[in-house]
Amino acid sequence: MMKQQQGFTLIELMIVVAIIGVLASIAIPTYQNYVARSQFTEVFSFLNTYKNDMHEFYSEGGHCSGIQEYVSSSNQRGRYVDQVSVNTVGTDCALVFQFKSSNVAAGLSAKHVSFIIVGNSYQWRCESQEIAQRYLPTSCDGA
Repeated sequence: MMKQQQGFTLIELMIVVAIIGVLASIAIPTYQNYVARSQFTEVFSFLNTYKNDMHEFYSEGGHCSGIQEYVSSSNQRGRYVDQVSVNTVGTDCALVFQFKSSNVAAGLSAKHVSFIIVGNSYQWRCESQEIAQRYLPTSCDGA
Protein backbone atom coordinates (compact mmCIF):
# COMPACT_ATOMS: atom_id res chain seq x y z
CA MET A 1 0.00 0.00 0.00
CA MET A 2 1.31 3.48 -0.89
CA LYS A 3 1.45 6.13 1.71
CA GLN A 4 -0.34 9.38 0.71
CA GLN A 5 1.50 12.66 1.03
CA GLN A 6 0.24 14.98 3.78
CA GLY A 7 0.65 18.79 3.29
CA PHE A 8 3.30 20.68 1.34
CA THR A 9 7.00 20.11 1.11
CA LEU A 10 9.49 22.68 2.35
CA ILE A 11 10.52 23.52 -1.22
CA GLU A 12 6.91 24.23 -2.24
CA LEU A 13 6.45 26.57 0.74
CA MET A 14 9.72 28.37 -0.03
CA ILE A 15 8.62 28.92 -3.64
CA VAL A 16 5.30 30.40 -2.49
CA VAL A 17 7.08 32.72 -0.01
CA ALA A 18 9.51 33.84 -2.73
CA ILE A 19 6.64 34.63 -5.12
CA ILE A 20 4.83 36.61 -2.43
CA GLY A 21 8.05 38.52 -1.69
CA VAL A 22 8.56 39.47 -5.34
CA LEU A 23 4.96 40.61 -5.70
CA ALA A 24 5.16 42.67 -2.49
CA SER A 25 8.43 44.31 -3.58
CA ILE A 26 6.65 45.56 -6.69
CA ALA A 27 3.25 46.37 -5.20
CA ILE A 28 4.25 48.32 -2.06
CA PRO A 29 6.31 51.07 -3.79
CA THR A 30 3.67 51.39 -6.49
CA TYR A 31 0.98 51.81 -3.86
CA GLN A 32 3.08 54.40 -1.98
CA ASN A 33 3.51 56.41 -5.20
CA TYR A 34 -0.23 56.22 -5.79
CA VAL A 35 -0.99 57.47 -2.26
CA ALA A 36 1.46 60.38 -2.56
CA ARG A 37 0.07 61.42 -5.95
CA SER A 38 -3.49 61.29 -4.64
CA GLN A 39 -2.51 63.42 -1.62
CA PHE A 40 -0.80 65.89 -3.95
CA THR A 41 -4.10 66.57 -5.74
CA GLU A 42 -5.28 68.60 -2.73
CA VAL A 43 -2.93 71.33 -3.97
CA PHE A 44 -5.11 71.76 -7.06
CA SER A 45 -8.21 72.58 -5.01
CA PHE A 46 -6.24 75.29 -3.20
CA LEU A 47 -4.78 76.50 -6.49
CA ASN A 48 -8.24 76.83 -8.01
CA THR A 49 -9.35 78.81 -4.95
CA TYR A 50 -6.61 81.42 -5.37
CA LYS A 51 -6.04 81.40 -9.15
CA ASN A 52 -8.56 84.05 -10.19
CA ASP A 53 -7.71 86.33 -7.27
CA MET A 54 -4.04 86.01 -8.09
CA HIS A 55 -4.66 87.05 -11.71
CA GLU A 56 -6.78 89.99 -10.57
CA PHE A 57 -4.24 91.31 -8.04
CA TYR A 58 -1.30 90.78 -10.36
CA SER A 59 -2.91 92.34 -13.45
CA GLU A 60 -3.99 95.42 -11.48
CA GLY A 61 -0.75 96.10 -9.64
CA GLY A 62 1.89 94.04 -11.41
CA HIS A 63 3.20 92.72 -8.10
CA CYS A 64 2.36 90.20 -5.39
CA SER A 65 1.79 92.40 -2.34
CA GLY A 66 -2.02 92.43 -2.40
CA ILE A 67 -2.35 88.70 -2.87
CA GLN A 68 0.15 88.02 -0.05
CA GLU A 69 -2.15 89.72 2.46
CA TYR A 70 -5.24 88.00 1.05
CA VAL A 71 -3.68 84.52 1.20
CA SER A 72 -2.26 85.14 4.69
CA SER A 73 -5.62 86.31 6.01
CA SER A 74 -7.50 83.30 4.62
CA ASN A 75 -5.09 80.95 6.45
CA GLN A 76 -6.53 77.83 4.82
CA ARG A 77 -5.25 74.40 5.76
CA GLY A 78 -6.15 71.13 4.24
CA ARG A 79 -5.91 67.51 5.12
CA TYR A 80 -2.40 67.32 3.63
CA VAL A 81 -1.50 70.96 2.89
CA ASP A 82 -0.26 72.79 5.96
CA GLN A 83 0.37 76.26 4.62
CA VAL A 84 -0.16 78.42 1.52
CA SER A 85 2.04 81.44 0.96
CA VAL A 86 3.02 83.83 -1.82
CA ASN A 87 6.59 84.39 -2.98
CA THR A 88 8.12 86.51 -5.71
CA VAL A 89 10.18 84.61 -8.29
CA GLY A 90 11.99 87.23 -10.37
CA THR A 91 9.15 89.50 -11.46
CA ASP A 92 6.53 86.76 -11.22
CA CYS A 93 4.33 85.72 -8.30
CA ALA A 94 4.20 82.18 -7.00
CA LEU A 95 1.75 80.34 -4.77
CA VAL A 96 3.80 78.06 -2.52
CA PHE A 97 2.16 75.07 -0.88
CA GLN A 98 3.79 73.31 2.06
CA PHE A 99 2.69 69.82 2.99
CA LYS A 100 2.19 68.75 6.60
CA SER A 101 4.99 66.85 8.27
CA SER A 102 2.80 64.05 9.66
CA ASN A 103 0.01 61.90 8.22
CA VAL A 104 1.34 62.58 4.72
CA ALA A 105 3.24 60.30 2.35
CA ALA A 106 6.98 60.35 3.05
CA GLY A 107 7.72 61.78 -0.40
CA LEU A 108 5.64 64.88 0.37
CA SER A 109 6.17 65.33 4.11
CA ALA A 110 7.05 68.97 4.98
CA LYS A 111 8.01 69.68 1.35
CA HIS A 112 7.05 72.61 -0.88
CA VAL A 113 5.66 72.97 -4.40
CA SER A 114 5.34 76.30 -6.23
CA PHE A 115 2.89 77.37 -8.91
CA ILE A 116 4.29 80.45 -10.63
CA ILE A 117 2.11 82.77 -12.69
CA VAL A 118 3.98 83.64 -15.87
CA GLY A 119 3.68 87.43 -16.26
CA ASN A 120 0.20 88.71 -17.06
CA SER A 121 -0.68 85.52 -18.90
CA TYR A 122 -3.05 82.91 -17.57
CA GLN A 123 -0.31 80.30 -17.67
CA TRP A 124 1.16 78.69 -14.58
CA ARG A 125 4.48 76.94 -14.18
CA CYS A 126 4.77 74.25 -11.54
CA GLU A 127 8.05 73.34 -9.88
CA SER A 128 9.49 71.78 -6.76
CA GLN A 129 13.14 71.31 -5.89
CA GLU A 130 12.21 69.03 -2.97
CA ILE A 131 9.58 66.63 -4.30
CA ALA A 132 10.60 63.74 -6.56
CA GLN A 133 9.20 63.84 -10.08
CA ARG A 134 7.31 60.57 -9.60
CA TYR A 135 4.95 62.27 -7.12
CA LEU A 136 4.27 65.33 -9.29
CA PRO A 137 1.96 65.81 -12.27
CA THR A 138 3.68 65.43 -15.63
CA SER A 139 3.48 69.20 -16.24
CA CYS A 140 5.51 69.88 -13.07
CA ASP A 141 9.31 70.06 -12.81
CA GLY A 142 10.59 68.17 -9.79
CA ALA A 143 13.80 67.24 -8.08
